[in-house]
Amino acid sequence: MPKKTHRLLILIALGAAAACRPSPPVQERDAGAQDAGPSASAADAGRAADAGLAGPAPADDSKVGGLGDIALTLADYDRHLRQTAIFSPEPDMRALPSELVKAPHFQQRTVISLLDIHLTRRLARELGVEVTAEEGEAWLARQARLARFAALDAAGRRSLLAEFGLGGADLDEIGRDSALAEKLSVSLAPSPDEETLWTAYRLEREQITLHFVAVPNTPSSRTLDAFVAAHGAEIEAYYKDHPSEFAVPPSRKVRALRRTLTRGALSDEVAAVRAQLDGLRLRAMGGEDFEALARASSQAPEAASGGSMGYVVKRQMPEAFQVAVGEISEVHRDKEGLYILKVEEELPAHQQPLTTPTRREIAARILRDKGPDPDAEADARKIAALWAAQGSSPAEPSAAFKAFLTQETLRTGRTFPFSVEAEDDRFIPGIGSAPPVMIAARALSPQKPISAPIFHQGQLYVLALVHKGEATRTGFAAERAEYEARWIKSQRQRALPERLDAIKRAEEVFIDLRPIRARYGVLQKGP
Repeated sequence: MPKKTHRLLILIALGAAAACRPSPPVQERDAGAQDAGPSASAADAGRAADAGLAGPAPADDSKVGGLGDIALTLADYDRHLRQTAIFSPEPDMRALPSELVKAPHFQQRTVISLLDIHLTRRLARELGVEVTAEEGEAWLARQARLARFAALDAAGRRSLLAEFGLGGADLDEIGRDSALAEKLSVSLAPSPDEETLWTAYRLEREQITLHFVAVPNTPSSRTLDAFVAAHGAEIEAYYKDHPSEFAVPPSRKVRALRRTLTRGALSDEVAAVRAQLDGLRLRAMGGEDFEALARASSQAPEAASGGSMGYVVKRQMPEAFQVAVGEISEVHRDKEGLYILKVEEELPAHQQPLTTPTRREIAARILRDKGPDPDAEADARKIAALWAAQGSSPAEPSAAFKAFLTQETLRTGRTFPFSVEAEDDRFIPGIGSAPPVMIAARALSPQKPISAPIFHQGQLYVLALVHKGEATRTGFAAERAEYEARWIKSQRQRALPERLDAIKRAEEVFIDLRPIRARYGVLQKGP
């Protein structure tokens, strides 16, 4: 059965040893149904239900989710919970635990799981896939969690199902839905032909692992000075054509007076510290020197400089832009504690002037894009030579190699195994999308394990082959049966979930958890 089928999603929450991929985001019909928290009415109803108080009871036909021609009601949800409970590993359990049923994530995942059941049925009708009662019964017989039902005669089975609030039709439905999911997976991922299987085998076996060093293509100070002297017009044109790169946003000079909180501070401590800061704020507003107050009362490292934070931009500290220059802010809180600010000065937005440092900065940008800097390229070639000098073990750095990296403040990286043959996948783990680096990686072999420097997007890369797998037709023939079984299983585990995810992305999905929360309640977040 595919990993992401309707029952397995719930078995995970019950502690079953199964895994599933998360579904893509879905649109909520109402903000009150978001995982971030219930609406006020739903929360009130949930608390009323928890306390045994009378309240508006949601109707069984209340909509809780839907997609296209599929509409799910609260009655569907209730029945699904009862069906799910029979998979419990606890022999005496007859209903799902209250704390699980009230969990917001569980409620949403249950609706999605129910949607997947109905989508599976719809997809099966479209593809002409059917299952018989015998196939459903066979699926049930293979489930260890349902062995207690298989051991009973018809009367005993009905009696046990009744304890869950279910009947024989419920068990038949579970079996047929699950068998249908298995059959659809086979239909969506049929057995491969010889060439498809060989290609998959070869790509898996021929993956490589690399060590690499990325050398920044930073021009030397001497090179920058020479370029600035010889290419003044080009630098000025770059400055004129890229104004956004040299725009300086408004900034404000601020001082902070901070009081720290202990980790996990309770409301009493927070209130006490807030009262202290309110008092200090009133003193500053009354004319006392803020810098002196910060030196005497702030508990932050900048207290020694009178709370000076220097100049900040809005992105860094938006609260510094919520008061006028010269004023004291309200009390704010962050992960360290509580604090107040005084805004002393504002610098308006302006264009960075074309000074000598700016000219050098532009020169560095132009040179980095033009090609390898001679000094950076020399460093990269030195790294390649030191790696090559290690002979058969370039992945084990020599003392000379490590000393050179330390001297140049560089380091080695290591990729995960990846395929170098997939034409549509040029992503290299640890490096990113780098076509010229991928081309160089393809050329590496045990006989030629070190690459020449490769220039890409302002850096020079040197590669060292750690491992390169091999695939032969002989090896493929010997492993074919085992590999085919594993490959087919993997494809079929993904086939149905991926198709269902594609349908949910293409059609408008809605979830409304308010009726569920009104009936079952919802766990309230702690402080």
